[in-house]
This record gives sequence, structure tokens and C-alpha cells, in this order.
Amino acid sequence: MGTRGLIIVRFNRRYYARYNHSDSYFEALGSWIVAEIPTDPEEYRAWLVRTRAEYAALERDLENEVYELRDDVDSIPDSYHGFRDFVEFPSELPSMPDVGAQYTYITNLDQEILTMNGSIHWKLSNIPRQGNLWLHAIKKSIHKGKLTISSETCPEEHMASPALAPPTLSNEIKYNYRLVVPEANIEAAPKMFLTYVLSRVLKNYQSQITQFAMEWTAESFPFRELCFAFVSIASGKARFHPYVRRRIQLDRCIDREWAQTADERLPIPFGAMFHRPGEPPGVSPVETIYWLDDVLVSLTRVPDGTSVTRAVSYGVGQGRNHFQIVILSIFEVILAEVLLGDENKPFVKVSKPIKLSPLRMDYCTSFHPRERPEAETGMKRRRRRGELIMMSHCRWTVRTLGEEFLGFAALVNFFEVAGNRRAATKSSGRLPTELYEQILDFVDHETWINCLDVSRQIRYLCLRRFRLDHQMRIVTGPSVLPQEMDREHLPSFDAENIQSGRSIPIMAAPSRFGPRDDTYNWIPEIGNDLKMAMEDVVIQFGLQGEVSVGSDSPTWTSDEDE
Repeated sequence: MGTRGLIIVRFNRRYYARYNHSDSYFEALGSWIVAEIPTDPEEYRAWLVRTRAEYAALERDLENEVYELRDDVDSIPDSYHGFRDFVEFPSELPSMPDVGAQYTYITNLDQEILTMNGSIHWKLSNIPRQGNLWLHAIKKSIHKGKLTISSETCPEEHMASPALAPPTLSNEIKYNYRLVVPEANIEAAPKMFLTYVLSRVLKNYQSQITQFAMEWTAESFPFRELCFAFVSIASGKARFHPYVRRRIQLDRCIDREWAQTADERLPIPFGAMFHRPGEPPGVSPVETIYWLDDVLVSLTRVPDGTSVTRAVSYGVGQGRNHFQIVILSIFEVILAEVLLGDENKPFVKVSKPIKLSPLRMDYCTSFHPRERPEAETGMKRRRRRGELIMMSHCRWTVRTLGEEFLGFAALVNFFEVAGNRRAATKSSGRLPTELYEQILDFVDHETWINCLDVSRQIRYLCLRRFRLDHQMRIVTGPSVLPQEMDREHLPSFDAENIQSGRSIPIMAAPSRFGPRDDTYNWIPEIGNDLKMAMEDVVIQFGLQGEVSVGSDSPTWTSDEDE
């Protein structure tokens, strides 16, 4: 009776999600949704046209009344109250809110597919209804937590796949090159912190990635927004919004002075379709290749030799003869550096594709149901290793970050090198180092970020006392634990409240339930003119010695049996 679910309609790539309070299982809500779709071909086409027109009108209303931000407004307009029947802002990057939904149904009006629980894909116009065949064909797959459609029970003509065809890959690079292994050391506090933040971003967008990523092109809004968040965080350009609960209990706070100046309000949510007049939605560039300072970022579904050649040609074509390249997808990254070689021709130092995280493309559920074979009777269904790692996110240690999020660690190091080179080209100024250090104690957070590029000397001072927000900074780290045990514990640092001068030893304290009063809470904030908050990504740190860890050194050497 109390089985909860989500009823989602996709139109023009945007997802409109409504909450269903009860009876959401396949036999009830699923049967109702199937029955609403006409079986007669002419009636089906008329229904499809009518329903698409309904959502086109809804999209126009949202655009006119909600999504266009006028008069430099950076908060959600009050007009959104007229659309409260949706559980979130309709978007191409749904947040998949945690409302306890046990069943989800996506009526995909773009591709004419009905998707149930993320992995069951029916052709919208050809659902097998006789004898409720569609219901009887739903089976457990060999992968724990994933359902499929039985090929023995149901003909394949009824099945569908929203995934795009895989790209044709090539290892050929049409320039002279040498393979290199990029640096991925995260012993320094800023690098460890940024790598940790990226791991939390991946964790909080895991559901969207595993369900939808294979439906995205590099040009698509979700792909561009997530990749821009990755490079913004890795390069140190993201802000960290200090955040407290609305009903905070100050007597339980880890730091009352910090909590009293933190904000219970957030900027508009990351991934929503908000924008300035005349600008596209979101915060990312609309191009799939762009400069982030002096690093060329190139987006591609799967990094390969062709994407390296394309990026090198683009940079050289813009008159550059020495530059760095990030070739980025949702799952992998290639890092490269271009310089002049023999006969003044471009020479490329390039890495092999590096996995960003434990998530893999073949974990995605948009693929055809035949890619998920039905489990045989009595079979032990297993989760894959990467899924187990992601499930244990409250126990990710320093070792986990360095080994399982290697691509993110390498990306952070890559941008640090770029920043150091950029700062090295600037004048060091005339004042003594001690005076610059005192000045940095009093600048606001925005100015501190800008100071990272002022000179090599000032950049060094900034990174030595890495600012997190308007009050807090990391002064030593990454850990005060005995060196031989550092990698087996959660990331930890010595932080300092700039205003009070109080030194606070902190340790990562990830929670499954959002912000807590007894932790510092930060929300990554992406963008420049328009800033968007990754409100589901809460970076939490508590006092060392008060953070409970289930296991100091988690291992994932074998799959988990059901």
C-alpha cells in the first residue's frame, strides 16, 4: 500500500518528475501507466502529438515565468510556486531526488520508450500487453540491483534501448608523440581536498550517470555541465558555500562563529535550466572545446587518439605552440602537453586514458536489456567491484582516493602544474613575503582565488593556507596521523578559523543524511557570473577523534553475493 514511486515524463530532453505516494509497484502503477498508452496505431500517434504539445506548452511557461533570471537575480523566482507538483525543477540533468521511491517510470516522448526502474526498456508503441506479458517478462538480471526483460518470455521486437550507439574509436594520433604517466600524488592538502570533493561529486551524481550517461553526447547539457564542474573543482575555481541547516542548534555546532555566519540559503541549483536573458541554460560553455585559462578542455564521449589529434589541431590553429590539454568524458580523461619538436612541428606528450573513478561505462542501464542477461534460478547475483566501492563511500580513505579516483587525482595535479606555470610568468612584486602573508589573511575569498594567479610567490602563500570559505582555511595536512597509517584513514587536516584564530583538527565525516550541526558543511558552487550550487553534494568535516569509521582499510577484492 505505501510503496512510493516517481512518474517521470521526458520531453525535449527534459525530465518532469511527479511523486506517487502509494501502490507504485509494477502490478498497480505500472499497469495504470501502460493502460494510458493507446494500442491502436492512429490513436497512439494522436496521443503522442497531444502529449508532446502539452509538455511543449509547459516548457514555454517554465521558461517565461521561472528559468529566465532577470535583474541580476540569483535566487529561485517566487513564480516557481505555480509548478510545485513537480518534485524538482524539470531539467535535462534530473537530480533523482531521494524521496524513497522504490519504483520509477519514465515515459520518454523523445525516443518513444517506456523505462521502468531504470533498466527495463519497452517500445512505447509496442508494449506486449496480451496476458500482461510485459509484467511476466520482468526478471532479475545477473547483476544485483538491476532488472531485465526475459528474452525467453518476450520477443525482442518489444524491447528498446535509449543508449546512443558506441563511437568508433581509434588509437592513432596524427602528430609525433610520446606516452607519459601523469603525476597523481595527492599528499599536499589542497590536492587531497579537491580530489576528495570530486569523489563526492561522482558519488552524488552516480544515479544519473549510471542511468543516463550513455544517452548523452558531448554537446548535451548534462555532459557539459558535469564536465565543467569537474574542471572547475580540479582547477580550484569552484567556491565552497558554507552551509547550515535551517533549524540549526548552535549549542551542538562544531564552530559557533562559523555557523553564525554560514548560510542556510543556497544559490540556484546546479543542473537546473536557469539562465540570464539571452544566455543558454547552466554555467558551462556551449562549446565542446574551450580554454580554461591556458588549459585547453576538449569534451568527448570516449577519449581516444582521434580526440587527441582534434584537440592538438585546435590549439595549434589558434596560434599556440606550448599548451596543456584535458580530453574529458564522464568516465575517463586523457592529459596531454603540446610543445615544439623537431623542425618546429608540434610534439605531444600524452597519457593513456585514465579512469576518473570506479564507475564504468558498462554499469550503465540505458543499454538494451539483452546486455543484462536474466539470472538463472539459484544463481548468486553479484554487484560489480566499482559499485561496491561507491556503496562504501562513508569509508573512503586516503588510499581510496589515490587508487580508485586516479583520474581525478591526476586532473588536480595537472591543473596545479598549469597554475604554477601561469603564476611563474608574473612579477613577484616588491614587498617582503611576510607582508604578503599578512595581507592574504584579510582578503575575502573571491580575492584569495584571484591571488592564486598573481605570482609564484603569492600562489605558494595561498596554497600553504588553502581557503575553504570566508572564515576557514586548511593550514597543515593532509593528516596529523602517523605517516605509515595516513593512507588507511579518512582525509584529515588542521584547519583554522581566520576570524577567531582557533585551530581545529578536522576529518572527513561523510553522512548519508545531509548537513549536520556537528560538522562543517560546504556545498560546491560552480560558475562565474551565474553561480549554481551542487546542493546534493555536501562536503562534511568533523572533529578528528569524533568521526566514526566503519573500517580503517576497506577492501573490494571480490564481488558481493546476494
